[in-house]
Parts: sequence; C-alpha cells; structure tokens
Amino acid sequence: MGITEVTRRAIIDELILGKLAWEGRLGEPDFLARIYPLGEMPSFDNRFASADRDIYQHRVLNYDWDDDWVFTDSRFQLSSGPDEVFLRFLAETVHPVVRPDKDEAAALVASYNTHLRADGYELHSASEISGHTVYGARRLVDTSPALTQLRSATVVDASY
Repeated sequence: MGITEVTRRAIIDELILGKLAWEGRLGEPDFLARIYPLGEMPSFDNRFASADRDIYQHRVLNYDWDDDWVFTDSRFQLSSGPDEVFLRFLAETVHPVVRPDKDEAAALVASYNTHLRADGYELHSASEISGHTVYGARRLVDTSPALTQLRSATVVDASY
C-alpha cells in the first residue's frame, strides 16, 4: 500500500501551514544537495544546465518561487514518488546538521509519526551523532491480534 496521498498531504500541509522551514538552518540548495544529485538533475530554466543553478537563481537570488515549491516539483518526487524518497526527505529535515534543536526535531518527528503510522511507517532513532539523535525510517510490524496469535502458534492448522 505505501504512504498514501492523504498522509503525504497532511505532513506537507503541516509544514506549509505551520511555516516550518523544511531546510532548517541550511539554505534550500544545501539541504536538497544532501539528498539529491542536484548537479545531475535537469533545470526547468533553459538558462541553466542543472537543478542546482535554477534553484539557486529562483530561491536564493530572486526568491520568485513559492515557499512550498519543493513539494510540487516533479524532480523531487515528494508528493507521489517512492516512499523511500519521501521518508528520506522527512528524516533529513530533523537531522542534527539541519535542525540542531533536539526538542524541535523530536516534536517534528512526533508530528510526522502521527500521520505515518496510519500507513505503517515511522521515523525512529537510528543512531546518534555528537549527542544528537539521527532519525531513520522503518516499516512498522503488524501487531494486529490475529497476526500476534499466528506468530505465537506452535502448530499452524486450519483454525489459524
């Protein structure tokens, strides 16, 4: 099933309506370069050969793209791309380099997880760096009563 459009939209809406800077303390081009090979991605501006240049032009120099541009830009596949891409983006928004305030990062993770759990995913503490949590994504294990009973069964027969 994967992460639904409903879940993605709810998370994106929280970021936009809450005016939360997804790029944290980094500039947008620097943040995105942590995830995507911007120099190898196409530009939507025919003056430039790659995405890194048009992002810099339109978000740093001119600031003429909407603040939520990244969520609808097809190059980044956040609205409807693979789950792994969306989850990596979310995990990066709370990376200690991007968002050094531990409480702020934990609050964002809690918010993300409220939505992600409905689709069977969560961000979790994957490691630590300099006393800060580095989050990763994982698929949740189905804990429905029927599955729990099946896992504990020593013999599986027709009644299971």
